[in-house]
Amino acid sequence: DGANFRDRSEPDRSVDPFSDWKSSVEDVGRMSYTQLALRSHEGQQKIQEEIALKNRRFRTMDIGEMEKVALFECRMDFSPHGIKAWDRIKQKDADWKAQSWKPPEKAKAVAEKRLTMMEEFGLTIKTNPTIKEIKRVYQQAILRTPAEQVRKYQAAQDRKAEADALSTAQAAQRRRALRGSLNLR
Repeated sequence: DGANFRDRSEPDRSVDPFSDWKSSVEDVGRMSYTQLALRSHEGQQKIQEEIALKNRRFRTMDIGEMEKVALFECRMDFSPHGIKAWDRIKQKDADWKAQSWKPPEKAKAVAEKRLTMMEEFGLTIKTNPTIKEIKRVYQQAILRTPAEQVRKYQAAQDRKAEADALSTAQAAQRRRALRGSLNLR
């Protein structure tokens, strides 16, 4: 019967996709105790009872052992009013730092030099330069260094000396050729 024949490699479409995924992803060997317990209804109730027991122990025993000053500070700091007060303190501190802190003159000079150099190369702080632009700027900056300028000057002098030597050799060869054709040896 070809109509009812199904290929073994084809997944069963009658299964819920979520349960299929869940069964394929779950690895019981790697689960923690809590994950294993949460797989059944009884396990969920057991975890819930354990959490409730921990909460009761904390309220009855642990809080009693804590110092009154620490409890008061926690209540003050983490109440809605305390959180707003901390936010105001942080904002005032940030405002004070922004108004009172002035960068040293040397830092200002370095920052201005960097800005002018960036502007010379056509970059601004607000634009996000690409790697190609950064490479171009780096190469241009290297070309401006004194060592690179000396190297370029020496290379130009070497090329000029080679060209002069070549033209002198060619001129001497032409003179010999002319003397040879005139028999003036």
